[in-house]
Amino acid sequence: MGQLIEELDSNDLDQSLQHRIAGPLGLTDTVFPAGGHASPDGLAAGWSPGLSSGEDDAEYASVATSAWAAGALISTTNDLAAFLHGLFNGELISAGSLQEMTDTGPDGYGLGLVAAALGPAQSGFAHSGAIPGYTSTMAIDPASGDTLIILTNNDKLTADLLAPQVLAGA
Repeated sequence: MGQLIEELDSNDLDQSLQHRIAGPLGLTDTVFPAGGHASPDGLAAGWSPGLSSGEDDAEYASVATSAWAAGALISTTNDLAAFLHGLFNGELISAGSLQEMTDTGPDGYGLGLVAAALGPAQSGFAHSGAIPGYTSTMAIDPASGDTLIILTNNDKLTADLLAPQVLAGA
C-alpha cells in the first residue's frame, strides 16, 4: 500500500502522510521516519526479547526499516485521538468510504477497523498494531466520541491486553 501511495502521489510516503493526513488534521507529532529519516527526539526505546536494551534508536531504525509502511509510523496519543476524530467526522474520507471501513460483517473486521466494545453499552471501532518493541491500540465510539489510545514500548505489556483492563478501571 505504501508503494502504491508513493506512486500515485509522486512523493515519498512521509510527504504523502503530511500532505493528506497530518497537515490537514494538525498532527504535529506524527511522522514516518523509515527510509533514512531520523527518529524524533524523545522516542521511547522499545523492549523486545529480540532487541538489545534499547539505549539508543539504532534498534528502532532497524525495526522501522523492516516494517516500513506496515508499522514504522511514529505518533502520540493526542495525535492518534485527533486522527480518529477527523476520520469519523468526515475530514479525511467520504462518508461512503467510511461506511466501507466500518462494515465489519460477520467476522467483525472491516477495512482496517475491527468492531470493538468500549464499555458494556458502548460499541465502536478499533485498530491495533505491533512491531518488535512496540504495541498500540486505538478505539473510538463514533456516537459519543469517546476514545481510547494505548501505546507501549514493551512486547510483554501489549496494548490489546491492557485495553480491557483500562476500560474496566483496573
